[in-house]
Amino acid sequence: MKKNPLHQFNFSPRLVSVFLIMTTLTLFTISYSAFSQSVDVKDISAGDEETTIKIHKGKRSADTAPTEEKSKDRKWEITDGNSDIEGDTGATAKDAKTKWKTACDSWKKTFRTDNKENKIINLECGSPKCDGSAGNMVCKSTAVYKIKTKLD
Repeated sequence: MKKNPLHQFNFSPRLVSVFLIMTTLTLFTISYSAFSQSVDVKDISAGDEETTIKIHKGKRSADTAPTEEKSKDRKWEITDGNSDIEGDTGATAKDAKTKWKTACDSWKKTFRTDNKENKIINLECGSPKCDGSAGNMVCKSTAVYKIKTKLD
């Protein structure tokens, strides 16, 4: 029977385990760095003009924010406004509130129909305030809207 050649060095089990752990960590670090993110820029023709390539990771800093030139190219305008909504007369406050809700829904539907080409940012009817005598209650509110309108 042949004798194991490593027995002559008399390695302790603790030393062997530390060696294996260090080897594993080293291999892991090498493999991780091999697969890290990289950018390859090939075949970009710059011609006679100067070419700049910026690569950013994370949040935008002040020097990477859109320039004024880009801001001028935007063709949208934000418009906001308000409208009065009044429901039909109801016998009780509950009836008047129900009729106000119907008027609110109708206003929203009409607003959306009239603004198909614009982007609606905010559209709300507000809180109803009911006034009047018994049998003659009316609820009213001030609705607000905000839209993004495309400019030509």
